[in-house]
Amino acid sequence: MPRLKRCAVYASGAAVALSSVIAAKAAWNALDFQLEEHAVPVLEPGARPVRLLHISDIHMAPGQSAKAMWLRSLADLEPDLVINTGDNLARHNGEGPLIEALAPLLERPGAFVPGSHCYHTSRLKNPLSYLNKKRLTGEKIRYARKDELDWRRMHAAFEDAGWVNAANANGWIKLPAAKTSGGAGSEPHSGSGFRNAQEAASATRWVAVSGVDDPHIGLDQPTGWPEPTMEQTIGTVAFRLGLTHAPYRRVLNQLTTAGADLILAGHTHGGQLALPGFGAVVSNADIPAGRAAGLGVWIAGRKRTYLNVSQGIGASRFVPFRTGFKPAASLITLVAREV
Repeated sequence: MPRLKRCAVYASGAAVALSSVIAAKAAWNALDFQLEEHAVPVLEPGARPVRLLHISDIHMAPGQSAKAMWLRSLADLEPDLVINTGDNLARHNGEGPLIEALAPLLERPGAFVPGSHCYHTSRLKNPLSYLNKKRLTGEKIRYARKDELDWRRMHAAFEDAGWVNAANANGWIKLPAAKTSGGAGSEPHSGSGFRNAQEAASATRWVAVSGVDDPHIGLDQPTGWPEPTMEQTIGTVAFRLGLTHAPYRRVLNQLTTAGADLILAGHTHGGQLALPGFGAVVSNADIPAGRAAGLGVWIAGRKRTYLNVSQGIGASRFVPFRTGFKPAASLITLVAREV
């Protein structure tokens, strides 16, 4: 074999081997679940911390036992509340395994907003379309009826557990009461260290929640904050929480100017495919690719708020691997502001 041809064969073999190694690493990354931890100073001075678990983009399908086991283990963190920002399903019959995996977390107070892949299975698209800025505005997309998932069963399970459905809606989340040396449970009562019911009610803390349906498919309609009832008037509003699946500027600006203390979003998968030394290539929304994952500050006009964009737990069914950003949930500890 001529030397030049032999070199070409060796080079081709090396390229195939390298590609296989990269693909194997990327596939492993999709199962290397992580926990991102952040602290956010939004509570009143002197307030005790609140532990918030943010999960997003689970993309559950039947047979994903490793993912299901990891999701169940998150309950060991004992969060005060759980927030789910959508894209829970990957294909048909995923809602049963999802509900079972989330069962321990559904025992906690929480809220959710849907993503497009709560409603419908994903479609195979031209990967280059994600680089087209014209599509990054969020527009209504028509799906075939055969693509519709059983989101009604999933949402009913969430709501039956007491989670607030914040899809173009608002509501209140009651935070668990502080445990005392007397062994008090999650509800204040006569044995929990309070002298009377009025004192217990005044010690109760609430989270005001306002969310939108998925902006990526043009379903967002902001509703503002919930009106306080007598319970919230007697108690304390700990903070205001804005929710969206996809972090589009228009929604982030609306929630920020409305006075959200913290906004939670998902959708981006952290870019899912990130380049070494560069980071995410796209955000799959109209925010900069550099904001595709993690905690930061969002500014709109003269208002500013904290924004956490989850890098997500699952991956696209057509691109079931990750480079750069591993699957993760976020444990956010809300702490008191400095005086």
